[in-house]
Amino acid sequence: MYNTRRPMPDTRVETLSIERADLSPGDQRAADFDFSPLTLHVISRADDPLLEPCYRKLWEEFSYDHSMEQKGVIISRLNWDPTRPIDRWSFLYRMIAVCKDGVPIAVRDCTAMVHRQHPQQVFVHLSHVLVDFEFRGGGLAAWMRTFPVQIARRCHTAAGHTGAMNVTLIAEMEHNDPTDPKNQRRLKSYERAEFFKVDPTVVDYYQPDFRPPPAIDASGGPSPVPYMLIIRRVGREWEHAIKGADVRLMVEALYQMYGVHFRPGDMAVAWRTVEKYPPADAVVKLLPPTQ
Repeated sequence: MYNTRRPMPDTRVETLSIERADLSPGDQRAADFDFSPLTLHVISRADDPLLEPCYRKLWEEFSYDHSMEQKGVIISRLNWDPTRPIDRWSFLYRMIAVCKDGVPIAVRDCTAMVHRQHPQQVFVHLSHVLVDFEFRGGGLAAWMRTFPVQIARRCHTAAGHTGAMNVTLIAEMEHNDPTDPKNQRRLKSYERAEFFKVDPTVVDYYQPDFRPPPAIDASGGPSPVPYMLIIRRVGREWEHAIKGADVRLMVEALYQMYGVHFRPGDMAVAWRTVEKYPPADAVVKLLPPTQ
């Protein structure tokens, strides 16, 4: 006898929608991007068959300078549950893939972060993004830096919070170098999308040392990497300043996220830099990334 019942849908599968309102004012040119030949996929589980090819793409692109986490770290992050805060922070890590004929042609991974005592502030760390060369320049990159807004909303809701929220997208990027064409292309792309840098003359930010512990120990200790914080305050792109308290909370979110998998001693070097940040009531400029 044949089973004529339809299979039950896998409710664990997450999807994305095309939310044009989430695009920044500077990315509105991508509003009519044609997704019809493509599929959107959210990797939320370690057993997702797309995890391996997507991770491999990111690893091949970013591992050369130790800026890509080991696969075990990524799998652990996929298991983060916003209903179970880690030191008062709810984390939701997702990898977003855009596929053509089942093959990923663009990948973004990100982590949404909400503090139990500051539920109105939702930060999203934009970890890595890669768009295949032949698909660049048509608007897909704009969507890859916009889809994480949906991950922010999911984290906020899953953590049990309701009401209004302010979403801040955060990218860690190399300092402005007019002599480096690749550096300028990256920064100008985000500048057009109305991301701004937190004034690096007053906020000296460092990404923790991504190297494996044996390499860190062999070199005499951790060497955090100087970066700029490039942010988009969703719906508040017109604001050109940020309070010192918001900067500190933002960096606390990043360092708490990293600290789940990094050794406390290695993180301590990065944490000490926060002591020199402007006070909570200070006003910090938000500047164009290439300025």
